Amino acid sequence: MATPMQVEVVSPEGQIWEGQSVGVSVRNVEGSLGILSDHEPLLTILAPGAAEIITLDGRREVIAVSGGFMTVNENVVTILTDSAEMGHEISLEEARRELAQLEELRGEGDNDDEDEHRYNQVLSQIRAAEKYHELHG
Repeated sequence: MATPMQVEVVSPEGQIWEGQSVGVSVRNVEGSLGILSDHEPLLTILAPGAAEIITLDGRREVIAVSGGFMTVNENVVTILTDSAEMGHEISLEEARRELAQLEELRGEGDNDDEDEHRYNQVLSQIRAAEKYHELHG
């Protein structure tokens, strides 16, 4: 068995998830990125989306991240993000409804930086909730 990695997801609200993993999948600004044990040291900018963590017992944790940074060093993976939410805690219906409202604001040109940040947060929530439901039914 591969050496487990220690993974931590942290936002300003505190630690969102922490544990041991055999794999991590995220989206960075260049595309999808998978991390396995003994990965070379890395610092990358994350795109808003769903981070997937495969635990030692094979569970797949899905977390909405609004962007941020990820570091990998000596089997320690740290995700630092402005906001994060566990996929199983997200109401897909509510997130889709909010996204429609935000898209309407964007279409009218009546949005500011805060609206754009919230738009990216909601997109990441939808991606994470969809991924969670895809994996867990």
